[in-house]
Amino acid sequence: MQKIIRKLNISEFEKSINEVKYNEYFTEKERELYGKRRKKGSLAARYLLKNIIIENIDKNLKYSDIEILNNDFGKPFLAIHKLEQEILKKIHFSISHSKDDAIVLFVIDTDDL
Repeated sequence: MQKIIRKLNISEFEKSINEVKYNEYFTEKERELYGKRRKKGSLAARYLLKNIIIENIDKNLKYSDIEILNNDFGKPFLAIHKLEQEILKKIHFSISHSKDDAIVLFVIDTDDL
């Protein structure tokens, strides 16, 4: 089992992202739902999770290949169309943010990978 915890300062994230990166990192649906100024923490947390997945699961994935939305109860879920369902089932995560920071807990069951 692999566990990763990462934190990102939301102000630093905002300074580092331009329009090209914004469109590259997030799907149209993510931009529509979380692109408002007050939702920068949500975008920062999603960026962190995508970064972890690309670094640790498949370096050939693009940020836009990974979509993180919320179900009707507010729980985030992953959609990665270029990843086998068996691998996707082994990924567990929690994303959160405060006014200043976004944080991600990522766990993958690596026993059968």
